[in-house]
Amino acid sequence: MPEDLMKKIWNILMIFLLIYVATYVPYGVCFDNRAPGAPAEVMDYVDGVVDGLFFVDIIINFFSAYEDPNTNLPVVKLRKIAANYISSWFILDLIAVMPVQLIEKLF
Repeated sequence: MPEDLMKKIWNILMIFLLIYVATYVPYGVCFDNRAPGAPAEVMDYVDGVVDGLFFVDIIINFFSAYEDPNTNLPVVKLRKIAANYISSWFILDLIAVMPVQLIEKLF
């Protein structure tokens, strides 16, 4: 449900992860001077966990009720929830969690 405590906590976690991505990732892209094939560092693992949590968020969004703007009542039918998510943020969320190497191959 949209007003559930766990959903609110999850959304707050996503906000902090977005702040991390918006601040650290550009810094890492600009100033990462490791040689290709260098061993992974701690932040590489942190980035992997963050990417995984964003993928989990996509799955959660397919099951999270939303409030109908016309009636102000929660919509709980999974088919309607999925249709609403696919017609709104799904494509952008899916592109955002794709590895850069895959996107380079596609485009």
